[in-house]
Amino acid sequence: MVEQLIRNEKVGGSIPLSGTNRLYPAMGSPTFLTGLSMNTFTKFFSAIFMTTLLTACPGSGGDSSSTTTTYTTIYGVAFDAVNAKLYIANAGRNTIQSIDPTDLTSTPVTLAGGDNVAGTTNGDGTAARFYSPFGLAMNGTTLLVADTGNSILRKVTALTGTKTVANYATGGTFNLPTAMTVSATDIYVADTNVHAIKKISLADESSVTWAGTPGTSGTTTGVTRLNALFNTPAGIAVDTANGVVYVSDSGNHTIRKIDAAGNVTTIAGIAGTSGYKNSATGTLAKFNLPTNLVFSGNALYVTDTINHAIRKIDTTTNAVTTFAGSAGAIDTDLTAASGIADGIGTAATFSFPRGIALDAAANFYVSDQSLTRLRKITNLGVVTTLTKTF
Repeated sequence: MVEQLIRNEKVGGSIPLSGTNRLYPAMGSPTFLTGLSMNTFTKFFSAIFMTTLLTACPGSGGDSSSTTTTYTTIYGVAFDAVNAKLYIANAGRNTIQSIDPTDLTSTPVTLAGGDNVAGTTNGDGTAARFYSPFGLAMNGTTLLVADTGNSILRKVTALTGTKTVANYATGGTFNLPTAMTVSATDIYVADTNVHAIKKISLADESSVTWAGTPGTSGTTTGVTRLNALFNTPAGIAVDTANGVVYVSDSGNHTIRKIDAAGNVTTIAGIAGTSGYKNSATGTLAKFNLPTNLVFSGNALYVTDTINHAIRKIDTTTNAVTTFAGSAGAIDTDLTAASGIADGIGTAATFSFPRGIALDAAANFYVSDQSLTRLRKITNLGVVTTLTKTF
């Protein structure tokens, strides 16, 4: 699909869909895509998002013969309030890394996983193996990992000592899970490739399908959760106080709400329509592949990946604004809106922001996927860049 889109636009070269290069390096070389129309670029990036999962992950019909990778791409981010550390899922290198968020010059340290070596081995720290881990979430002092390439969940314990990696919720079945969020009693998982939301009990690790119809994609809304349809959900957040779960319905370019009674509505975005538009009415706003979410102070913060921006949704009014990044500047050149400029709000630039996490001081941390940098955003929208790459 991806290569055909390129051929249709008569752009030279081709992008490998398997092997050690796979799709990620293309995201670090924006000039390669110069000349794509906006419509084709949107389809192209969406294809990259899913083809990276479906082609490079075992058991999904792609090339899983190689157990090594030679690229770097960062996805999920989680903040450990107890140990004041940030954890980053380095999907390209099959590792979980940690960094000191108070020091913008600190060097990432591998917490768990074998650098450039994929697998399913449990064990201590770097003796353990992951395969393209995407999502992270903290459950107290335990780090939960969506081990996307292996279609399983993992946990990392003893984060300040000898880190131990083990499987989690082994009775559940997942298909390329990419994101998780934790409430007081449960874990909610975006089970991306089956278009569903799974729920795991913290008490006994039992797993059920909580929303959506596994294996069926769509846009059905205004119904109860098990009758709703989603399309490639890739982000999830919870408002624990009100019992509300929010879903980034990436394939539909919308943000969905599941209230405490289980009713599903679309609060922002237009199903099936990508673009960039802020609006006081959420359902008139537009997104372009929204991915991860974080909830803070009656607002949702969304990594609007192809718009290279962080969007904010007031969950009281559903009004959508741009919190940071130069969204909507994309025309025909991929480099038009992307970049690594620091600044305040829309004066800053991002390049395919993906993961987002919040620390105890209400600072946001964003994984800038294409540039493999971690960005910090204060609650006032001031953007700075951690100087080390991953």
